[in-house]
Amino acid sequence: MDEDLLHDLSKYKSYKDKSVSASARSLIQLFREKNPQLLERKDRGKPTEFQRDLVPLNYGQTNPKSYLEGAEILQQDQQNMSNDESDEEEDQQSDEEGWVDVSHSEDEDDEEEEEENQDDKQENDNQVNIYLTLNFIS
Repeated sequence: MDEDLLHDLSKYKSYKDKSVSASARSLIQLFREKNPQLLERKDRGKPTEFQRDLVPLNYGQTNPKSYLEGAEILQQDQQNMSNDESDEEEDQQSDEEGWVDVSHSEDEDDEEEEEENQDDKQENDNQVNIYLTLNFIS
């Protein structure tokens, strides 16, 4: 985008349609961050330290980072994961020594309730069959 087109688009910031003025303001805000030299002086805003150090990139040029914020956390996580894996191996070895099956009283209660529900269902089916046969006969 060249400077003339940007000036023309930035003039729409006082347009009566709200969506047009909002998009013009967002365009101005974008160029304040990326390349404030293309904006008119009144649209640049107050110069900040960041803007003074800003060098606009040419087409296809990248600015690779030598340091990523939070990279040290990844290294700590990898160390923690390796410690956790060794703990898990020790747990598996101790678990293989012997398993103990424990039955809970809740499991027994659930089984009894299922049996009762099946008995009730069979009784209901029998009653429905009797009712249908009586209606069919009469």
